[in-house]
Amino acid sequence: MKPVRQRLLLLSLLAVVAVALLVLFVLRQSALPVLASDPNFGVTTTITVGTNHVYYYGDTIQSIFDPVITRLSDTNAYRLRKETPQPSTMIWIRLKHPDFRLGPSVLIPGPSGPVRKNLDRAPAFRAILKDPAGKETVLERSPALHHFKQKVVVGGYLLPGSLDPWRGGTLLLESPTNREPIASFRIP
Repeated sequence: MKPVRQRLLLLSLLAVVAVALLVLFVLRQSALPVLASDPNFGVTTTITVGTNHVYYYGDTIQSIFDPVITRLSDTNAYRLRKETPQPSTMIWIRLKHPDFRLGPSVLIPGPSGPVRKNLDRAPAFRAILKDPAGKETVLERSPALHHFKQKVVVGGYLLPGSLDPWRGGTLLLESPTNREPIASFRIP
């Protein structure tokens, strides 16, 4: 009787872990609801509040083990950081696009001939925050990265103070070259 009870408990525990992993991997949602988005881009947002802003941009499995790794060693791998003197809000916007695997490059002379090297510059998308009355504020872009392997660009946009005065407003993300809208978000 006892082994059957143990097996049942083990199977129940495995089922709970399986459901938790499914929710973790599949239901990754944006912190700000997306109102409209260019269908070519995958867009998600994350918000951090305080004076020490950290965004983790690795894959989901790495993010599970990241807290353990952080405690064992002080590493900046897969993290963007921004410290502010006053409490503030950082809106992290992650864009995924197939063309992000390519980047601006230059030819560098090498011993066996020229070699093409990526300049590793992240495109400077422009973020505009609009309050419910229509007042616009262009947010300062702080840390950013261009991850070629994941085809991702992540940018952090700093908002001094709280997001509360902007509730009911929208956040618009524009292209750095022609100012076309990439995505818009509702501030709940």
